[in-house]
Amino acid sequence: MSRNRLRRRVGASSGALLVALLAWTGTAAGPAGATTPSGRLLGEGGSFAEPIVNQLLIDDNAGIAPLDAQYFNANVDIGRQDVTTGDADFAVSEFPLTADEVTTGKSNGRSFAYVPFAASPVTVAPIIECSAGKLCPDNLQLTVAQLAGIFTQGNGFAGGDISFWDSTSLNTIAAGGPLTTVATDSRNIKALNLIDPSASTEALMAAFEADPAAKANWDTFLTFWHVVSTAPAETWPTQQGVSGGDQVMANDLVPLDTSRQPPVPLPFLDWGLGDVAPLPVSWLGAPRNIPTVAIENAAGKFVPPTVAAASAALADATVDPATNLVTFKATSADAASYNSYLMQVSYLVVPTSGLAPAKATALASFIRFALSTKGQADVVGLGAAPILPATGSTAAETALVKSGLAIADQVAAEATTTTTTTSTSTTTTTTPTTTTSTTAAPVVASNGSDPSTTPSLAYTGGAPWPIGITGFGLVVSAGWIRRRLRRRAVTT
Repeated sequence: MSRNRLRRRVGASSGALLVALLAWTGTAAGPAGATTPSGRLLGEGGSFAEPIVNQLLIDDNAGIAPLDAQYFNANVDIGRQDVTTGDADFAVSEFPLTADEVTTGKSNGRSFAYVPFAASPVTVAPIIECSAGKLCPDNLQLTVAQLAGIFTQGNGFAGGDISFWDSTSLNTIAAGGPLTTVATDSRNIKALNLIDPSASTEALMAAFEADPAAKANWDTFLTFWHVVSTAPAETWPTQQGVSGGDQVMANDLVPLDTSRQPPVPLPFLDWGLGDVAPLPVSWLGAPRNIPTVAIENAAGKFVPPTVAAASAALADATVDPATNLVTFKATSADAASYNSYLMQVSYLVVPTSGLAPAKATALASFIRFALSTKGQADVVGLGAAPILPATGSTAAETALVKSGLAIADQVAAEATTTTTTTSTSTTTTTTPTTTTSTTAAPVVASNGSDPSTTPSLAYTGGAPWPIGITGFGLVVSAGWIRRRLRRRAVTT
């Protein structure tokens, strides 16, 4: 059985060529950290909400014009770092900025705000063949303790031995009963996890730590791998796993034939038979159509990762009004909620100071679109819960949208506010001037090409710089290029 694996490769020659070009043409002076191409609105982050972000950028093409828009799966940590240095215009993250990142932002004249735009279930996706060429029925269910046994299997200690889908430890997996037939190719469980920083990893670990039956097994697993802290983290304790983000993980489960347009799944025997992985809900749909299982919630009910279940979990959450950060709460009173520990909110991390006027106008438009009826329809269409209030929504959800729109106004005000490279946070009530363009610029959403290889470079027309200054510029440029080369652009 063949198993396809995507891998990322970046040639060093393009970086060397860009260094030479920068040395030849020179670069125009600008605000501290303002290093993204002037004609582009560049976002960075992880792959968790990538399908949602791509769809939003495509659908807000006209609003972002005359800039074009681009999003890169650089990984969630690098995305946050780059928005603080000015190497990205906004970030998408499931985690807030660290204290060090906030400090870096201030040194580059940037302050930040969080705009929640989607609440996504972290699903558990198994590929189990129950009869010839057919997956098991879509009524599978797992307790959190069973999940912990599956994701720690193969380590030789009690509880970590759920290595087969027809194991007696899974005798309630099929709607309360065992799987009576499992194809030989699918019987062995292979639990997959990302080696990259991942919101799915953090959620899974949080669920294990919060469930008393799962915690004993999980803590033993951590001890086995010499991990001292039991705090949920973005990286898997073994420091091993699949590299390249959620698209690669999804492709391990159901690989695609990309020679056909649109792509279609490869033949069934090329699938990851027996595999199971945590995946954001937005990676499950067409053309892969990956199955999931219902997970036991705090009320003891097995609930699948539907939009309704995610919305119920969001309704139980609390919001910090000072930051817009959402905290999910497990409640035994809500039988309809998806397991709250397996929920993640994705935020636009946006500069409220330090943006160029055109970028501020475009980013404000994007925030407004993401929170609009059309933008939230994109969120729902990819399986996540919307932030936009609906009938029966909580006051916290309504406040989130109002706050997000107020942040959009604050970002837009940057277009008419003069800032210096030494400024920190600036609050303004200036009304921005809105420019409407009848020609939409192209949107490039995770298209696999690094934007730093194509911008037009400014020629000042002045006398040649002294050798010392040129050398310094080359050093700075080389650092910028290294950061660019770290980005992995994922083709959806």
